[in-house]
Amino acid sequence: LFDMLDHENLSTDAFGQDGDDDSPALERPTYVNYKGALNEYCDSGLSPTIRKGSLPEYEVLVNTVGDDWKRHILVCAAIGDRKFQPAWGGPTHKEAEQMAAASALKTLLRYEEEHIRKIQSVKEQADLALEDKSVTAETPAAVAPNYKAALQMYYQSGLSSLENEPEYECINDPSSDGSGSGNEVATDWCIRVSSASRKFELVSGSATREDTEKAAAASALRELLESEPKRVRQVEVVWKA
Repeated sequence: LFDMLDHENLSTDAFGQDGDDDSPALERPTYVNYKGALNEYCDSGLSPTIRKGSLPEYEVLVNTVGDDWKRHILVCAAIGDRKFQPAWGGPTHKEAEQMAAASALKTLLRYEEEHIRKIQSVKEQADLALEDKSVTAETPAAVAPNYKAALQMYYQSGLSSLENEPEYECINDPSSDGSGSGNEVATDWCIRVSSASRKFELVSGSATREDTEKAAAASALRELLESEPKRVRQVEVVWKA
């Protein structure tokens, strides 16, 4: 357990930013074992809100794709029916789970301090978590919101007014030479999201089709937020996107 986290990763930016940029280095303690401390507290029976023997489970909320040393993972710790504030971590799932456990300890320390401080080892880790500036739910600047996934999640939630699964309708394709069509060659992608009879705003872009589809999904999410804000806000991940 003492070697659960790689020492090198503890002294660098957990969000994968290069060491020579202007971002301040994260100040994380040399040794942390937040998961072990959280397990010990849960198993102690001292918590007034946690049933003895109920151990934490960790749910991955966002698992970004990228280079192994720049992976960002958003994880939430849950104990029984209780879910704690998620936290970003990486590049491995184990390290992300450590950050989620730290977030849970910070919450428990706030409301159950007298009970936590009865166990010296848990107290020490909870204090470290409180001072650990890398424990945060704020999305790293390097992680762009996944608008397509958010739109799909909103449709699948059953709360939206969308009748069918969102589709991406390509109006202009710059990769086409227009031969035989009598049309001029398209210089930009033009794509819009459609669902049954509902068609959202047309979005154009000169980047890739995938990037233009993401922009179209973002545009559709903005329209949905304006037309049905109460529904959108019920799905926190979609609302944040």
